[in-house]
Amino acid sequence: RMRVNMLMRLRPCPCCSPSPRPLRRSRLPLGAAVPGAVLAACDAGGGATPTGQTRTSSTVLNSDDAVSGFLVRAGFGATPSDLDRWRQRDATAWLRNEFAKAPEPLLPAALAAAAQQPNGRVPFSHYNRYHLKRSLIESDAVLRTKMTYALSHLLVVGGSDVVDPFRAFSGLSYHDVLNRNAFGNYRDLLTDVTYSPAMADWLTYLRNEPGDPATGREPDENYARELMQLFTIGLLQLNRDGTPKRDSQGQTIPTYSNEDVSQLARVFTGFSHDASAYKVWGDEQYAARARPLRIFADHHSTRAKSFLGTTIPAGVSGDDSVRMALDTLFLHPNTAPFVSRQLIQKFTTSDPAPDYVDRVAASFETGQYQASDGTVFGAGARGDLEATLAAILLDSSVFGVAFNRIESAKARDPLLQYVQFMRAFDVSNLEYITRAGRIGNLDNSDSIGMAYFESPSVFNYFRPGYVPPGTRAGDRGKTVPEFQAFQGARLVGYTELMTDLILERVGLWSCPSQPGSDFTGLDPCNSAGPGDAFAPDWSAQLALADAPDALVRHLDTLLTAGRMNPRVRERITATVGTIPVEQATRDDDLRKRVQVAVLMAVTAPSYAVVW
Repeated sequence: RMRVNMLMRLRPCPCCSPSPRPLRRSRLPLGAAVPGAVLAACDAGGGATPTGQTRTSSTVLNSDDAVSGFLVRAGFGATPSDLDRWRQRDATAWLRNEFAKAPEPLLPAALAAAAQQPNGRVPFSHYNRYHLKRSLIESDAVLRTKMTYALSHLLVVGGSDVVDPFRAFSGLSYHDVLNRNAFGNYRDLLTDVTYSPAMADWLTYLRNEPGDPATGREPDENYARELMQLFTIGLLQLNRDGTPKRDSQGQTIPTYSNEDVSQLARVFTGFSHDASAYKVWGDEQYAARARPLRIFADHHSTRAKSFLGTTIPAGVSGDDSVRMALDTLFLHPNTAPFVSRQLIQKFTTSDPAPDYVDRVAASFETGQYQASDGTVFGAGARGDLEATLAAILLDSSVFGVAFNRIESAKARDPLLQYVQFMRAFDVSNLEYITRAGRIGNLDNSDSIGMAYFESPSVFNYFRPGYVPPGTRAGDRGKTVPEFQAFQGARLVGYTELMTDLILERVGLWSCPSQPGSDFTGLDPCNSAGPGDAFAPDWSAQLALADAPDALVRHLDTLLTAGRMNPRVRERITATVGTIPVEQATRDDDLRKRVQVAVLMAVTAPSYAVVW
């Protein structure tokens, strides 16, 4: 109730400009959204320079709360050691440190594991889920992992195409495509995504045949449509600040037509696995899913392809057609604001102000961002994601007074809240994460209803343009995408999940072996030992448990960056104080105090909304 009531009290920001309209053609049910907040930045500074964006104000993390607030946006929250390490240091130094960290691929270990099996083939569903979840919790490359998570929401592959037993290699390979390109160039990322077996399965252009004028058959249009609508230019023509352009009658202007879709679809024909023939089955197909697709010339459309003012002449090869098509979309003026706005939403604020979008889009276009200490991020080429990320995380609005208000907040999805808890308390015995249903099964009432890389739709679990109906945010046209994941039942499921985690209820965290997956090293349940299931490290909190006020102040900093509602903080402190500490049961009593305080903190509204 506390969480819902606080979200209902949040007020709209009167100085914010209208947001772009939500995307049409939603494939997710809207359901009953949690009553909403207006989450938009009202004030921002800084301006464009010929080489990109330059910071004009301090980015020093001058307190524990500042460290925690920055890291919950840039990563997955702070740990006690993070507070000690980054206090009084510049956020720019944290970015330099993170950008230097190498990719962390998951596919090589899967290939090595498969090589140990008699026929080289294993049912990998459990294996994939296990390693994808653990990458969120354990990876030291925090920013790269957070960007991989963000890109998985923008360039969605989900359903069973990542965890299907016979698509195991393509699923982990797709993770690796996003992880490898996280700090690279968006143009390169589009190429790797297009040639990905997982994407070709997901958007149905694997073995997409050319059209036949004699019969009227045309190529599958799925990828062509979503490539434009969701990955690059969106539905409406945009100004660089992300607001819609309008014609002389004040109407919005579509970016493409059905004819553009049909023509572009001809480009994505002839794709199949990198194998000996266009159609292969069994072991050869299974192994080929670890490699990028290839285009078979005799299955690629040789007709001319005209779309968005570009014409690819008849007879151009498949690979050259793809290159020309992706260049056209990448260079479109919509791409910079369209991509920039969505990445801002994934990191800093759910409803970014137009001037913030404009500054980030400028860095996307120039491929460069200069921090206040003179550090230059990015290689200077359009689409540089390092420059774009630096512009998002070091923007003057993020460190300005105006941003530190509820109106400029970012709602967080339940999976990110769960991951922050796991990291903040260094939870061990992660083998038990194989109880996948409690983490992601949409049908479980006691689940958070989200699983990494298992989206039920091309919009992931929530649409970037989602405006929650029946709320003050909705009345003002403000976007709060995460509220689409926060339907009433999910709040209950999240609370039940966190209760079992924090109270360490062993019986509820059994580690069932998936039938058929008992290969050594592939079924994580085989390595799950007896005793407690998940094991949080409460040592820092136990040291404070004698003083409820100090314990809650510590949790406020660690989990909510010092922005816990004062009445909630008082209520947690009072509740913890009612738990007596007897000498004979001192250790158990202190542990109960910590568990109750943490449970109340991670189910409070302040934990769901970062500001």
